[in-house]
Amino acid sequence: MVSSFGERLKKEREKRGMTLEDVSGATKISVRNLRALELEKFDTMPGGIFNRGFVRAYAKHLGLDDDQVVADYREAAGESVPALEEPTAPVQSNVREKAPVVEKPPIAPIASPQAPSAQVPWAAVILLIILGTVLLALWSYHSRRRADESGSGSEPASTHIAEASGLPHDAAPTQAETSTTPDTPGAGFDLALRAHDEVWLSTAVDGKPPSEAIMEDGQSITVHALERAILKVGNAGALDVAFNGKIVPVRAADGEVRTLTFTPSGLQAPVPPAQKPN
Repeated sequence: MVSSFGERLKKEREKRGMTLEDVSGATKISVRNLRALELEKFDTMPGGIFNRGFVRAYAKHLGLDDDQVVADYREAAGESVPALEEPTAPVQSNVREKAPVVEKPPIAPIASPQAPSAQVPWAAVILLIILGTVLLALWSYHSRRRADESGSGSEPASTHIAEASGLPHDAAPTQAETSTTPDTPGAGFDLALRAHDEVWLSTAVDGKPPSEAIMEDGQSITVHALERAILKVGNAGALDVAFNGKIVPVRAADGEVRTLTFTPSGLQAPVPPAQKPN
């Protein structure tokens, strides 16, 4: 009789004379989650990338092929990996439709008797454009000259601004100096994450589907959000978090799974179970 995934994992551990406590101390995975793997009670575990991360770390510690053990876990947990589908008949027909089709050679267009005369209006249009450009340049030159002559006796506008503000003439404020840049609304916030051990991370930003990643020791990730970022962290004690450049104390133990919710005001306190909506 072929043993199940959990039984095989347990036999490999016992063959090496290890207890669950030994594996937990080396992998930072709680004994509860290790026991759930061996009993195949996957629904009591965090799920997703966290379970696969636990399996991979467990297999590496036992010296097993971690890729094969993860594949066995996915099969036992019903997490099928989508396989590449073979091309179907409609796909082949589409390929044939995109193939170049040999058509009859195009018939050369018959020259219209009016084609030569069609060039005459274009030449006239070009001539009018050139003439208009010359006239516009002359008018602009004379306008600037009259403006310079009429304004030579008046003081520059910057002088009046300086006198009205009580500043020296050479200290009149420019537009860039007097204007202020308001805070951009809805700019959001940034989270800088750095792992000092292997960390399993699931990130959901602004209501989008969560993305999963395994962070190695020393790896850093930056997350930008506008309204809300929800981090589900495995081995949360090994993760450093900075909110807009300021360190946020996570206060979690090694191997602990924590859910951290951030908004533009910072880390939100977890809602007590009694206050959760029905």
